[in-house]
Amino acid sequence: MLEGIRLIDEAINANYPLEYALTVEGVEPDLIERLSQRCETFFVPRDLLLTVAETEHPQGVVAVAKQKEYSLNDVIDENGNGLLMVVDGVQDPGNLGTIIRTADAAGADGVVLTKNTVDPYNGKTVRSSMGSILRLKLIGEQCRSDLVDWLKTNGYLVVVGHVGAEKPYHEPDYSGRVAVVVGNENCGPSHEFKEAGCLVKIPCRTESLNVSIAAAILLYEKVRREYISDEGKIID
Repeated sequence: MLEGIRLIDEAINANYPLEYALTVEGVEPDLIERLSQRCETFFVPRDLLLTVAETEHPQGVVAVAKQKEYSLNDVIDENGNGLLMVVDGVQDPGNLGTIIRTADAAGADGVVLTKNTVDPYNGKTVRSSMGSILRLKLIGEQCRSDLVDWLKTNGYLVVVGHVGAEKPYHEPDYSGRVAVVVGNENCGPSHEFKEAGCLVKIPCRTESLNVSIAAAILLYEKVRREYISDEGKIID
């Protein structure tokens, strides 16, 4: 379910498959006109919309969208320089939504979720993604061991954020295909990734960083290197 003017506008612009929508009188006419061209749109009493909406102060429009389905082969970068975000057991929907938003901003080819990760279509996750969930290829319910095998077979460097690692996060070679892995907020990444990946730490004075912040730092290490030439100058 998509809720709010911004998310609905993003869905229309992204040509996302919408099933139907509910709205009340007074919502921006241009938005409702474009929405009605995409799916069947019903005007309902505000009290009824309040029973459907998840937010405390809804903006007067919600829509139901069809979830897109992708496979791992859909997120392979054919140029050999891909970036994947792997989320392993993260439970907070706000964290997951922020990770999806950051992966989109960093130009990732997709976000892959292992089993036992929070539902990416949870309302809070969708809203926290700020529309990125509508643009980014999302693959859920992946078996960890099978995913590790697929990443290795397809030449990905698996960079795993782990508080117990000895290697600093900037040390690995981020060129080529890279899969960044972050784990559960309490337990960290699963043993399948710790055994198969390159474990890295992010120096900090506290016990650990929020998982979405850690994901951003690791993703943008690859982005940073792509913006810097061998001479150390920023590439436009």
